[in-house]
Amino acid sequence: MQLFTSWPDLTLLDLPENVKTALFLHLNAPFHNEAETRSYWQDNKPTLIILNKDDTKSSLSKLEPFLQQKIMIMLTTPEYTDELGSGYTIKLAVINDAGEGVYCIQETTVHR
Repeated sequence: MQLFTSWPDLTLLDLPENVKTALFLHLNAPFHNEAETRSYWQDNKPTLIILNKDDTKSSLSKLEPFLQQKIMIMLTTPEYTDELGSGYTIKLAVINDAGEGVYCIQETTVHR
């Protein structure tokens, strides 16, 4: 699992290059440019979580309770789920009335 609470550095993401590109296009889509996107991330502090096939209920249960709660809300009641390509999806959940968002990337297929 990877966790980001600020605009993520592309080089730090444990994802295939084409999925990184699709993710950044997806995160930038609601904004006019990357500077506007970065400003949103700085002001609103959304969370980006990358779950991989090794992340299980058991391993996630070892996280702090508030983070567990964010992940459960995102997994059970996302605002939307979209394909990022190459066996990955992105989900967004809004977890409070202030609009705090949690994005989650999940691997949906096993890559060998």
